[in-house]
Amino acid sequence: MPHLADVVKLDLAICPNTLRQAITVHLEALLAHSLTFGGQRQIMEVAEILPKFAETPPDLSDHAELAKLRRAGELVLPCLVSTFGGWRLTQSTLEILEITDELQIQDFLHVTHPLLISLLHSESLLPENAVAR
Repeated sequence: MPHLADVVKLDLAICPNTLRQAITVHLEALLAHSLTFGGQRQIMEVAEILPKFAETPPDLSDHAELAKLRRAGELVLPCLVSTFGGWRLTQSTLEILEITDELQIQDFLHVTHPLLISLLHSESLLPENAVAR
């Protein structure tokens, strides 16, 4: 099975740190979006329609499955990441993630965002769930 770094053509040496930083970017964006009008509801709606990746991790070697994952990220990320203003990454975000190619980081975030939302939802850690606890 290919490594996430292979899928998004990222140097394996920086992938762990990039993934840690990306999780921070994702969480900050989700938190900011959850504070907008209807944001928590939107996040929960997205989480409900995404496949349950925590139960069945995607096979990154399956081109059809990877395409569905990327498509989910392409559709979901711009809706939920309102802090990026129309989905244009800032230079500071690119520097934090140690990637200089904006298309490469978009691909990385498109692949990882649905996975993170699914995992957070399965663990009841999304904003609406967290408030309810």
